Amino acid sequence: MLGWAPQFDPFQSARVYHLELVETAYSSLYLNIVIEALQQAPNIKLKTKTWNQDTFERLIKRDADFGIGMVEFDERSTNQVQQVPK
Repeated sequence: MLGWAPQFDPFQSARVYHLELVETAYSSLYLNIVIEALQQAPNIKLKTKTWNQDTFERLIKRDADFGIGMVEFDERSTNQVQQVPK
């Protein structure tokens, strides 16, 4: 029988979260994300990977929890907006 998930308490969480980020996000956002996450959830662990062509698939399969990426409108780009899964 399905039931309600227990209320999430970040302070009590000891989960490992998987993040995938484009390289520019490491220098511009990552430190802020880590500081904020560890202040609210000091027992979590963060594992990171550089965003690549398989990231969308890992997000869909829930092998990655969060992704910070970018897509291009330029049709020559490998990260072209038309490749975003529907």
